[in-house]
Amino acid sequence: MSRTHANERSRYEPSTGTLRMRRMLLMTSTIAAAALCAIARPAAAELIEKSGRFGGLNLTYKVLLPPGYDAAREYPAVLVFTGGPQRLDMAENTINTDWRTEAESRGYTVISPGSPDGSLFFEAADRVFPELLDTILADYNVAGRKLAHRGAFERRLERIPCCG
Repeated sequence: MSRTHANERSRYEPSTGTLRMRRMLLMTSTIAAAALCAIARPAAAELIEKSGRFGGLNLTYKVLLPPGYDAAREYPAVLVFTGGPQRLDMAENTINTDWRTEAESRGYTVISPGSPDGSLFFEAADRVFPELLDTILADYNVAGRKLAHRGAFERRLERIPCCG
């Protein structure tokens, strides 16, 4: 290889030191971008599943805890009943679709039970109250010890002991 050709090649190819500097800059900017994303993204609420025996029925329910949940602090809470057959998968879907965004931004706890044994809450499954409510109030520091309630069958909620 002629000296002229070698000089031309070195003009266009970065030196080892330059490559190291570029890699270091790329790594640093990647770490900085990742840190910025972590800081800029609001904390997500945590969805947990709980179960127990209430009024002689086995019941499983979903609880959406506010971001950064602190058991010593009071949080407003909403008891949400789904429409239709009120299954647990529907309770989770209702929380994620209809309640998660507002609960995260406002710091609410959202509880949504799945109906036990296929019974609806405004029919035979209403016997899970007040034991379920006592458990919720014992497990979570509900602001003012009062649960708000919402459901697809608002007019029928008055039949449920917690909601009338």
